[in-house]
Amino acid sequence: MKRTNIPVHFCFAWLTILVAIIPPTSQPIAKEYPDIELPITPVTPQANSVVDIDADYLTYVTGATETQSNKNSNAAGGIIRLMVDWTLIENKQNDTGKYVLKVEHRHRYTDTSPKAFVIDNVGAVGLIQPILSDQGLRLTNLYWKQQFNQNDTELLIGFLDTTDYIDTYALGNPWNGFSNFIFSTGAGTIAMPDEATFGISVRHMFNEELYGLASLSDGNADSSHPFEAFSKIFDEQALFSSLELGWIESLDQFYTRNLHLIAWQLDGGTRHSTQDSQGINLSATYMIERWIPFLRAGYAEGDASLLSSSVTAGVGFVGLGTGQDSLNLALGWGKPNKALFGTQFDDQYTGELFYKYRLNAHLKFSPNIQYLHTLPLTPEADNSWVWGLRVHFTL
Repeated sequence: MKRTNIPVHFCFAWLTILVAIIPPTSQPIAKEYPDIELPITPVTPQANSVVDIDADYLTYVTGATETQSNKNSNAAGGIIRLMVDWTLIENKQNDTGKYVLKVEHRHRYTDTSPKAFVIDNVGAVGLIQPILSDQGLRLTNLYWKQQFNQNDTELLIGFLDTTDYIDTYALGNPWNGFSNFIFSTGAGTIAMPDEATFGISVRHMFNEELYGLASLSDGNADSSHPFEAFSKIFDEQALFSSLELGWIESLDQFYTRNLHLIAWQLDGGTRHSTQDSQGINLSATYMIERWIPFLRAGYAEGDASLLSSSVTAGVGFVGLGTGQDSLNLALGWGKPNKALFGTQFDDQYTGELFYKYRLNAHLKFSPNIQYLHTLPLTPEADNSWVWGLRVHFTL
């Protein structure tokens, strides 16, 4: 087995320049919900259309104490992202209509990408930082977003990213939250299509607290060739569908005080599976002052997901440091999918602890440590410690 020996200087040479030219700040950027993106913000009526352009870069380096004997004990990669919002409709009722575009370039610095590191090198059934592949240039979003009925109804249509709206919660975004996929959107059991899946999503508030969210999209989406995949939708007729019913305390606490149940289905014959796959997931999150406890579970049938069932629980504590930092802990149990691997591997147990430190308005550091118990694909070891460092730079 290989031990950790990571030359990380090439990953962070550029950070020396960034830290030197961007001064730190002690001013809180968010008060009640530090660094948690909320679904809506106050809208000021505009006479003309508004175009917002943003860009950011995320890099991640990771290493493990135990790996397969012929595999590297480290991995690193990065993503550069361009985001454009073109708002064409705004009114006093807080209704908006806009085009959303997101283009990314995903790349690796090492022989193995962070996404493939756990399953290919460490030998566990899982993913760490699933967004950090070696895909290259890709389309993530290109859709129309319409909010109406005073924001009680939201419609998305076009090339979508299902992780933006399915099974979401405050700490599940790998850009800012936990790195292990069992603690992210889907809890390791939802077989979501690739990003840039052409489809439709509708979220509607039945009253101030109860909502429903339904989606239908292309199960054979390919974010590297989105328009080619779109041209084959009616020929292949392989779809992903979901229905989510939930309770929230208020719309501006959609991610922090949320209880929801979701049912999903992915048709067989897609890029991900040969069988029809389906499942259900339950998620409960309730922010209490500066604490964000959560409990989540998932169950799946078919061969499309890495895990057939999982249960996770954890807590985040926000407002540390200058008011923008957070400390987060989660524990999880998962059962590898027998239908996918052809044999029933032992249950897996996962723990992750990470601290998010915001240096200033442009730069965040998030070191983490993870413990993986049972490594079915590595006969030399049964568990491994995995460490990582995420660095996120925004303009």
